[in-house]
Amino acid sequence: MVTGLAVVAIIAAVAWRIWQANPPAEVLRQEGLLIGVGVVFAVVSMVVKASRYASNLAVKVAITLVAAVLTDLVLGVAGRWLGDDLPPLAAVSFATVFLYFEAGLNTRHFGWVFGVAILGIGALWVFAVTQLMVSLGTIVIWTLVLVGLGILAYLTSRSVERDLATQVERQSSLLATLSELGEGLMITEKGRFVAGNDAYVALTGYSRPELAAMPTLIELAPPEQRQAYAANLARRIAGQDVPDRYTATMVHKSGRHVDVEVAIHRLTTRQHQLLTLVSDISGRLRAEAGERQVEARFRTLFMQAQAGMAFTALDGHITTVNPAFCDLVGYTEDELRTLSLLDITHPDDAVAMREAMHSMLAGEEEGRRIEKRYTRKDGEHVWVDLTMRLVRGVDGRPSYFQTVAVDIRDRKRAEVLQAARFAVTQALVTSPGWEKAAPGVLEGLCRTLDWELAEYWEVDANREAMHFVTAWKRPGRDTTAFEATAANQAYRRGEGLAGNVWEAGKPIAMPDLAGDDSPRAAAAIAVGLHGIVGFPVRSGRRVVGMISLHTWAARDLDEGLVAVMNDVGSQIGEFVERKRAEVALQESEKRMRSRQAVRLPRPRARRRAGEHPHRDHASRRVRELPAAPPDRGHARERRARNDGQAQERQPVPARFRRQLDAGRLAPPVHRHAA
Repeated sequence: MVTGLAVVAIIAAVAWRIWQANPPAEVLRQEGLLIGVGVVFAVVSMVVKASRYASNLAVKVAITLVAAVLTDLVLGVAGRWLGDDLPPLAAVSFATVFLYFEAGLNTRHFGWVFGVAILGIGALWVFAVTQLMVSLGTIVIWTLVLVGLGILAYLTSRSVERDLATQVERQSSLLATLSELGEGLMITEKGRFVAGNDAYVALTGYSRPELAAMPTLIELAPPEQRQAYAANLARRIAGQDVPDRYTATMVHKSGRHVDVEVAIHRLTTRQHQLLTLVSDISGRLRAEAGERQVEARFRTLFMQAQAGMAFTALDGHITTVNPAFCDLVGYTEDELRTLSLLDITHPDDAVAMREAMHSMLAGEEEGRRIEKRYTRKDGEHVWVDLTMRLVRGVDGRPSYFQTVAVDIRDRKRAEVLQAARFAVTQALVTSPGWEKAAPGVLEGLCRTLDWELAEYWEVDANREAMHFVTAWKRPGRDTTAFEATAANQAYRRGEGLAGNVWEAGKPIAMPDLAGDDSPRAAAAIAVGLHGIVGFPVRSGRRVVGMISLHTWAARDLDEGLVAVMNDVGSQIGEFVERKRAEVALQESEKRMRSRQAVRLPRPRARRRAGEHPHRDHASRRVRELPAAPPDRGHARERRARNDGQAQERQPVPARFRRQLDAGRLAPPVHRHAA
């Protein structure tokens, strides 16, 4: 800006002197046109000076040549009226052209610029001596002045170059010392390379002379980004607010793109000089991109996994869950973040859960796999196969717990149902009769299927009603008030749960007792029983009884439970009917034996003449008794015993069962002939 103002001042002084010379109007018009062209040319030169073409030799020589020609034309046209002022004006004008463009462009091309200036002023001197009759002495004097100014400018530029070289050498030495840090360091002036350490040179792939030959280091940026970097550099030089640290992309000499982090610091020793720290972050960015890719893959797997996954703090507080875990326990993600794993763990499994967490925190194990129950939001218990692992940080200290829960309700359900079948079978096999087996059967159903109370109701065929027989309750909460309502209660077909099961002949659930206004329903609600299920005990197609199961929470029937209830109901019904048939058969055998106890007839004695009435009495009795018929009664008894054994293997037909119950199945008694 200062040198531009100096050039404008010199052009104005020359124009003022020509105006004072009072040349003709035509000459003034010509001078005005030439000076206007000169002003425009000066502006163009200033723009070129600030551009990347400032160091180009051809551009410099062309600009200097155009400036010399304009100077010759301006002074040559008005030379007749300038008189003795022509030589000093010419010397000042050419000195300005030389000093401004050479000093501003590049002193390394001093000879070329100075030579163009000498040729220009030499042409003007020839015109002045031959046409304007200027004395040769005056020409020599001002020529020597101009040469002296050129030599002085050259020496000054050389001195400046030496000082700059020394400063650059010192800076380069400092930067080379800092190369051991592994970071690229460089010093720029108005964006041009001044000095740099080996790390920076290696980072760019260029040599120091190649970097110094670049107009600005913005040439190292991708073409599409250079305009933005140039605008930032201009704002930084102007003192505006520009970020001192940013990431950028640099093009290596081989064409490879290098991601760098740039930190810029302004130097106070020289204006427009910047100290720049350049770090290669390509590896770090690749690692971060890899981590993001891995994280994205894990996130996709985490969100789409069928198994429930949860991350918790070291105290078990839930921090992150996937949708499968929310579906498993019935809570939303926001609700789970306010809970811990222990809050949703079944009370019977909480101790084992705490022990596993403490064991992992103590370093005894890194993970554990257990089968446990979660308590859903709706109160249902969910069996899961839980894999829990303690994750440690890079320093080896515990960071958080990672859990994976697989729903094993189907497998556990199958195991529970199988256990229920086994418990019923075991109770029936080890009991002599249904009266002894009933409590064991009810207890086995409650414990294996997780119910609180079980009742057995039996059909009274004579009264056409179903009445209470026996019950079993799990120890714990008091349900005496509800149990007391069963003793004197009887249901006909279609009445209450028992009557509905009797009529339907299939399991029935009553998950909500609020709509039932019966005394038993009110008593159940009063003691806290809300879930009731009943299933029939049947012999063939005939319902002979019902078993009802009660619990605290409402519970629906599923296919597995219905299948078990049907199997157990048929098994119990066959057992009950078989035991009844055995009892009836035993009673029938007793009646049969009592009827077979008949007395044999005594034969009449035949007396012969001369025989004593008591003589040979035994032998005559034997001879006189008729042949005894076969003992069909004992054979019938043996057949009945065999039939009783066979009856244990298969049910008694219905028509014989009715006859046994009525006592009409006793075999006929054989009477001996008299």
